[in-house]
Amino acid sequence: MKIGLIEVSHWHAGMYIDALVALGENIVAVSDRSELIAKRVADKVKCRYYTDYREMLEREDLDFVFSFGRHVDMPDIIESLIDCEIPFNTEKPCGIDYKTVEKLTEKASEKKLFTSVSFVKRISIKVQEILDSLNKIGEVKYMYFKYITGPPSRYIEWKCPWMLDKKLAGGGCLINLGVHYIDLVHYLTREEAEVKYSLILNKVYELSVEEYALVVLKTSKTYSVVEVAYTPCHKSEEYFSIIGTSGRIILSEKKLIKCFGKQKEVIDVKENEYFKFVEETINRFKGRDKPIASLEDAAKVLKVVNEAYSRALPNTSN
Repeated sequence: MKIGLIEVSHWHAGMYIDALVALGENIVAVSDRSELIAKRVADKVKCRYYTDYREMLEREDLDFVFSFGRHVDMPDIIESLIDCEIPFNTEKPCGIDYKTVEKLTEKASEKKLFTSVSFVKRISIKVQEILDSLNKIGEVKYMYFKYITGPPSRYIEWKCPWMLDKKLAGGGCLINLGVHYIDLVHYLTREEAEVKYSLILNKVYELSVEEYALVVLKTSKTYSVVEVAYTPCHKSEEYFSIIGTSGRIILSEKKLIKCFGKQKEVIDVKENEYFKFVEETINRFKGRDKPIASLEDAAKVLKVVNEAYSRALPNTSN
């Protein structure tokens, strides 16, 4: 299978490339707006490189593409892939306006194209364990997802300074990190969520993008809190709490704790989520199966993100 990658300067691209190489897949071409970065990656994997992804799509006979890029550019890249009828996986959030992604979803659906989106948490051990335990936990009433990570200056170090520009990124930690957990609310409840409360802050770094976001979401039976942040501490923290009528599941320090009455089970959930996601995505495409998550899922998540930004408490979103 001949694979191409678009905009490989994205900080996640290296994890995909490492996974594809380890899986023995054939990367034949890469592109990036930076010729220096495109050439460096191409030299590493011994393939051709381009500075214009459109030229790459025109010249190369590709079976599959892994797409990245600035958030503002993602819809144009995705549309080019759809027009060329090339199956793909794209990094989230797929754009900055959910209505644009909805239109792309419709266009891809008409062509019956495989459109995968990198909601990598879905395929993780912790989420699979939660799904397997839903029959024991009872009716889920409350969920809390927290992910706190390092400073926004990391994106400058990673050659992605656009992540700190609201016009190019669409926002900060919510559209970058929070989308994973909004998607989990949809994935675990099988319902779309609405925003009940939104707090968007940039009091530490005073950038055009937020470094802290807290959103309260509601489905028909479940209330959820999604909390994400960039902080001066480089140690990341991920925490889940899922409370049902018959039990509770907690994720803390990469351990999943299942509590059902007096029973308690602890599971180690250390894993390489991106490797597992790439492997499963390739397998599903080759097996003509549905992707782990699709453009339709991305549009639903981005709709919540857009609503959270628009409903943020006065004087907190800037």
